[in-house]
Amino acid sequence: MFKRVGSKVKTLAKVLFVLQVVFYSLGGLALIVGGIIYGSAIARYSEYSVLIIIGGIVGGIFYIGLGILFAWLSVLVIYATGEAAEKAEAAANDTAVLRGNLDVLQRQLSAMQGAPVAEPQYNAYPGPAPMGDPGYNGYPGGAY
Repeated sequence: MFKRVGSKVKTLAKVLFVLQVVFYSLGGLALIVGGIIYGSAIARYSEYSVLIIIGGIVGGIFYIGLGILFAWLSVLVIYATGEAAEKAEAAANDTAVLRGNLDVLQRQLSAMQGAPVAEPQYNAYPGPAPMGDPGYNGYPGGAY
């Protein structure tokens, strides 16, 4: 549930954007249809019925256009948060690999100097750890 949170947040932003676009489009279409129906209904009573129809159409088109713009702006921050979470996760994984490489190098240096080899101290970060092989450099396969 809490793994790869960044991609889940980005997916949520995309879903919210699509839902907002659909609802803004439905609202705009309702304005257009409402303007046409109301303008047609009062056509024999008012000389402004054509303006009401045109106003409904133009208002509906503006509502759809501005709605899509507002939908994009509203999910922009959510999407950026997901992107930042993905980048932070990648940086944490890279740091864990570098920590493993450093531990291997410290072991090799201690062995070369004849000093006792101290076991590396790890914190609670659940990243990759050295496999005990002096040639292990933190990468799967070890050949980098």
